[in-house]
Amino acid sequence: MMKEPIDDNDMSSDIKSEIEKTRQALHDIIESRYSNGFDDEIVELSQYMDTLLVKYMKNKGV
Repeated sequence: MMKEPIDDNDMSSDIKSEIEKTRQALHDIIESRYSNGFDDEIVELSQYMDTLLVKYMKNKGV
């Protein structure tokens, strides 16, 4: 299930918190399923993480 990216108006601390939650979820899924290779949920979480990181960088002016 793909999560919706958070709004641009949210503070960078909210983005950092969401990045950390997503990172931990991705880590847990990969750790438990790595022997089976990558699946759709891992790809979706990875893409969501990419979206969050880009949003964070834009918010920081990078």
